[in-house]
Amino acid sequence: MASGLILNPHNLLRAAPLVSSTCTLWFAFDQDLVLNVFLHPDHRPRSNEILPSYFNVLFRRGVVRVVGLLALSMAGGGYNILKDRRSGVVAGLQSSLSWYVAGTVLAASHLLYVPVIAPKVLAIMEDSSKGSSTEDLEGDFRVDANVASQFPPGSQIVSAIRFGTSAWTTTARLCVKDNIGIEKLYFLKCATGNNGRLLIQGEFNAQCELYRTTPDSVPKPYSWGETDQSEPKTYFFLSEFINMADKIPNPYQLCTKLARLHRKSVSPTGMFGFHITTCQGNTPQNVSWESSWTVFFSKLLKHVLDRDSAVNGVWEDLNILSQRALNYVVPRLIGVLEAEGREVKPCLIHADLWEGNTGTSSKTGNIYIFDSAAFYAHNEMETANWRCNYNKIHDQMYTRTYLRHFTPSEPRHEWDDRSRMYSVYYNIIYSVNHRSEGTAVRQI
Repeated sequence: MASGLILNPHNLLRAAPLVSSTCTLWFAFDQDLVLNVFLHPDHRPRSNEILPSYFNVLFRRGVVRVVGLLALSMAGGGYNILKDRRSGVVAGLQSSLSWYVAGTVLAASHLLYVPVIAPKVLAIMEDSSKGSSTEDLEGDFRVDANVASQFPPGSQIVSAIRFGTSAWTTTARLCVKDNIGIEKLYFLKCATGNNGRLLIQGEFNAQCELYRTTPDSVPKPYSWGETDQSEPKTYFFLSEFINMADKIPNPYQLCTKLARLHRKSVSPTGMFGFHITTCQGNTPQNVSWESSWTVFFSKLLKHVLDRDSAVNGVWEDLNILSQRALNYVVPRLIGVLEAEGREVKPCLIHADLWEGNTGTSSKTGNIYIFDSAAFYAHNEMETANWRCNYNKIHDQMYTRTYLRHFTPSEPRHEWDDRSRMYSVYYNIIYSVNHRSEGTAVRQI
């Protein structure tokens, strides 16, 4: 008789939300205890090594359990709510109905927390902080005095959390309240070492140049500098934060803006290059000023070919082809642009334009470009990057749309060959930046 009472399906469904909610809370308290052990000062160095692996194992197994418990709580609660409502609320059931409603709503509300916690969890699993996972776990990003000094006097940092992922830098979103109580969001990027300084300084100057020409296409850059961290030396870049949707950019809007950038831009020296070294990915580019586009491109290409050999090893067949290209193909194919009275206009290009360096404002739908490696070049070099296999916007729709706004240079019938030559630069520098797969990239 007692077993029949306990195993009665109706009674089990009445008790299910209580049991599943209790298990969910116990799991949460247990993880809070364990994760705080990781944050103990004595454990932090080792914790930074362990946390990415721990989170990968935990979330492969734990997510199924938590989602299962939440589903049971919501299903059981929903069943009891419907049962009580259909039966009519009689004496003694009013309070239980209220509890089932409250419990079901709270269980469902857990899912609203997913977008908040997911970026932090992903950052730990992918070790985005490169050995500082305990900072990701705490949810706070340390903002030092040098960064804080960039904000107006009297400002208060409301929050600072790691945001997004980057192969060579650490990135964060800052919420800052000024002295009259208005909150504003900022984007912060940091990199370490001498190469980090080149990367940050170059990107700041590149973004400033783009912003001066087409301010509606670039998040406003504010400043760059060195943090107060002595070892390793760390550098920061501060800009406007815009909430963007991660999706493929609209071809018409992107290409219209790009053509306008190329058309409006004016080289301050009338030459090709840039006033400071810029980096494509983690690789510094040779962008010293040259009056001839043919000479400039030859230097640019030779520089990355030399870097590729240094990073990925000498490949004799590639070396032979490279020398032929530099000695014969570039002077003929690119040199003709400056022959017989022709001129090439130095246009400001982004120089690393793929879908990952574009974003669409979630609020306005406006497309923005960022992470630039800008310099003044032949405008056709910009779209050559879209030929590369790693680029999801290599769809010909983008190139065709751009050419409707900016027609090819003369000789027009050689446009496709020039584009292929320019794309070699992007493929080679990609293999330099992705050393673990560089040889495979070169062979492709």
